[in-house]
Formats: sequence, structure tokens, C-alpha cells
Amino acid sequence: MSIILGLFTYFLLGLIPLTALWIGLLITGLSILLTPSHAPKRSREISNLMNKLFINITLFLEALRISSYNLFKTHNDEVFIYLSREEIREIPKEAEKQFITYVYGAPLIRLVSPINRDLVKDFTEPCVAIDHILTEYLDIADRVECYDEEDKIMLKIFRPLISSSFKLERSLGGLYGLIAGSVYALLRGDVEISYVETSTDFILIGMRIKND
Repeated sequence: MSIILGLFTYFLLGLIPLTALWIGLLITGLSILLTPSHAPKRSREISNLMNKLFINITLFLEALRISSYNLFKTHNDEVFIYLSREEIREIPKEAEKQFITYVYGAPLIRLVSPINRDLVKDFTEPCVAIDHILTEYLDIADRVECYDEEDKIMLKIFRPLISSSFKLERSLGGLYGLIAGSVYALLRGDVEISYVETSTDFILIGMRIKND
């Protein structure tokens, strides 16, 4: 029955709306699991699930040649992650409510981060919040160091326990970049991930604040 319903929905709505619905439901589920009131006891398993989910999403976006540039932007208590094959210079108002929008002919994809304001409500410094989420809440790193210079940020994450695909690192900075970018967007403003370097001992993530 579910297969018939899926095919029926596909022919009625087309691929993009159906994909958007699927992605939206999965990310909503992750957001619920990650809220403090539903703190996961098996946090590493949740982190692996989140990592695999976004790997699959980036594979889909890679097939459409969409995911070259990113922008993390706060909307109310959520973080929207915008992806495009062109540099993102502006976000149309309608993009806040749509999975895909076209800006000067280039598709702009909007994803919703599973990291929301509930996770950082007790923090004012992004680096402290990221360290707490990665080392204590999710238990997927040993420690985090941050280096700020005006609008440029470099994070060094020691002993990361989860590996992301190259494509996920290139589009979203990997799982660790997704978390770090979301936290900085919530506490500092619009941010893009511009650099990722990985090794067995650490991950370097370079970001740039994009506030006007």
C-alpha cells in the first residue's frame, strides 16, 4: 500500500516535492531527538544517523550539481542551510518557505538543520556551545579549539569519532561543520563554511561570518 501511495504522490507532485517531504520528515525527527527534553541516551548512534542522512542528501544534490556553496542562516529558532552551485549573495523571501528556489536562473536549495536554539539557549559563546555539543552532549569528539579573527573563524576539533564523505565535507563541512555552522548562525549570525581539512587526529573547519 505504501508503495502505491508513494507512486501516486510522485505522479501527482513530481520528484522535487516528494523529496522535500522525505527530507523534511527525517530532519524533523532528528530535531526532536536532539532537543534537550528528549536527550538521546545513545548519542553516537544519533550522530551516525544524522551523518548518513546528510550524506544521502548531498548525493542527491550532487547529482543535480547544486551543492558547491553554502550559507547557514537563522530563521526564528531554526537554522536554514542554503546550498547552490553559485555563490550565495542574497536569499529571496520566498526561499524561507520552499525547498527549492531559483535565483538568477540557479537553483537554491533550503535544508533545515537539526541543530536549533534549544541546544544553545544556555550559551553566549559559539565555541563553548560547540565544545559542549560535540564532547558532552553527543560524545563524538575530545575537545574543540576556536580561533577568531574579525569575520574569519577556524575550528580545530580533536579526535573526531565520525567520518563524513568528501561530498558532505565539500557541501556542508561534514557532520562537524553542519553542527558548528548551525551554532555560529544561532549565536553570531549568517555564516558560510569555506574550508575543511580532515585527518585521523583532528578536523579543521574554516568559516566566514556573512552579516551585512
